[in-house]
Amino acid sequence: MGDRGLRVAEVLDVRPCDVSRRSDGRHYKLEVVGGKDTSGEYDGGKHRETWVPLDLEAHINRIVNADVNEIDDRDCLVDRSQCTL
Repeated sequence: MGDRGLRVAEVLDVRPCDVSRRSDGRHYKLEVVGGKDTSGEYDGGKHRETWVPLDLEAHINRIVNADVNEIDDRDCLVDRSQCTL
């Protein structure tokens, strides 16, 4: 995801519900809500979208659907512990 131009804080905030299929039905996108706003124009951060490769979307689905992980659709995919970064 870092290859998609996301900042570290934005990667840490990614949730499964932020990934969705594009209207063409073949590609996926990631909605970044509350991203860094360097212009000061947006309340609550800048909203933007970036594409997600198919293999990354499949990997996210495997993580979410694994029985050992108790990740809800609204939970962050990356743990925010000190060891994360």
